[in-house]
Amino acid sequence: MKKKYYYFIFLLAFSTNLLFSQNNVSRSDGIGYNYLGEDHRPFMRCEQYSDKEAEDLKLSFKHVIEKATTTRQKAITAAHFLATLPYAIPFGYESHEEGYELAWKYTRKGLFLNTVVENGRLYPAWGCDVLSSGLADDFRASLNKLGDTYKVGFHCSSFIRWCLYNADAVTQNILEGSWANDFGNFPGSIKVPLKEGLEQMKPGDLMYFPVDERNGHIAMIIGIKGDIVTFAESALWGGDHKDNRNGVRWRVFNMKTTNYDTYRFKWLIRMDNIYKD
Repeated sequence: MKKKYYYFIFLLAFSTNLLFSQNNVSRSDGIGYNYLGEDHRPFMRCEQYSDKEAEDLKLSFKHVIEKATTTRQKAITAAHFLATLPYAIPFGYESHEEGYELAWKYTRKGLFLNTVVENGRLYPAWGCDVLSSGLADDFRASLNKLGDTYKVGFHCSSFIRWCLYNADAVTQNILEGSWANDFGNFPGSIKVPLKEGLEQMKPGDLMYFPVDERNGHIAMIIGIKGDIVTFAESALWGGDHKDNRNGVRWRVFNMKTTNYDTYRFKWLIRMDNIYKD
């Protein structure tokens, strides 16, 4: 575990240097490499890292964010960092009940790898069981196929908001929002049909689809190489919290072979004005 962990830190620093070897993020450089296949990382467990490992990861994240030279690069870096950790951060069900604020969104800069205690409340870190913070049984019972697997993590919108906040692309008040549909009308952004926006698409832009008037789903593009687009998202599959595809993961699609009539993402959210690039 220790050797694998420190090897990961080395690879992370190396890949980040590849990512920012140029001064701007183009369609071709993206994250420096692309994945083929699927993200099969295991879920992050409670107290996955020792105190020393957690501190090293926090310092590494701080370093790569500071190394990024533009706001767009910082946002990509934040998403890329979580999508390439050895363990996938679980999907977090949204709850607005008092005391559960950090269970589904981390309203801080940096990584949530240690328990937070504020105002007499205990907030378990990513991967920990939310029940340890006193989640009400009636709320737990209302979630489909939850079982005993409800962990602290991100839902789709809170993951994107965390990335943008860590990039200083937005102010902290955006973290108080919750709906993915907010990004369909994000002030300063430009929404175009995904199929029509392929030539303008850049890493750091968002992809979105609506479900109904309140619900939808959002993801961030983190790399484009040739026809392959790599993106990061925190998703819940089939309403089943135990599905191994859930949580913060990278995925790919092919711009040339994708059927956009059936593809789940329908809109490209261009973020040039948000990043001011």
